[in-house]
Amino acid sequence: MEKAKTLLEIARIISGNDDDVLAEIEESIDNIEAYAQEHLEEFEERNISIKYDSVEDLQWLVTVNILVRNNYVMQIQEDCSITDFGWSLKSLRTFKEYNLALDSKFEEEDYEIDKYDYNEDDEYDYYNEEMDFIDDENIINWCKYLDSKWFDEDICIGMIDLSPDIFTLFLASEENLEDLEDLADSLGKVISTVY
Repeated sequence: MEKAKTLLEIARIISGNDDDVLAEIEESIDNIEAYAQEHLEEFEERNISIKYDSVEDLQWLVTVNILVRNNYVMQIQEDCSITDFGWSLKSLRTFKEYNLALDSKFEEEDYEIDKYDYNEDDEYDYYNEEMDFIDDENIINWCKYLDSKWFDEDICIGMIDLSPDIFTLFLASEENLEDLEDLADSLGKVISTVY
C-alpha cells in the first residue's frame, strides 16, 4: 500500500492536487487490471503496451495515463514538429495555471527568421543560433530553451521515462521536480529533467 501512496503523491504534485484526478487514480489502483482493460483503447492510441511484469508497473502506466487524459502530462513523438510541440505544451492545464507564454517559433507553422529585426551588432550570431534551433527539430534543445526562458518563474519541463521514442512531459517547479525524482526513484521508475 506504500507504493499506492507514492503514486498518489506523484499525481498530487503533477496535477496541483486535482481531487478528480486523485480520486480516479485511487479507484484504479484498487482494481488495476479491470481499469486497464476498460481503457485499453487509450493506451493503443498512444502506442503504449500494457503488458507488464507486475501490478506495480501497470499501476504506474495507468497513473500516467490518467494524468495525460486530464492534460497534466503530454506525450509526443520525438520526431514532432516545433509547432506540434508548442501546441501540445500549451494544451497542458499547468501551462495556463503558471501563466506561461511561448515564442512565435513554437506556434507559427511557417515561422521564419527575419534577420533584419535584430540588432546589427549581434545580427549574424543570433540569426545562426536561431536557424540551428529551428532546423534542429530536437525536443531536448527546445526543452532546454524553454527551461532557461522560464527560469525566473521557477518552472521547468519534467519527463517521465516510459518509452524511448515518446516523450512524456509535464510542467513543474524545480523544487517539485526534485521531489518527483525521489518519489519515482523509490518505485524504481524515472522522472527527471529532459536533458
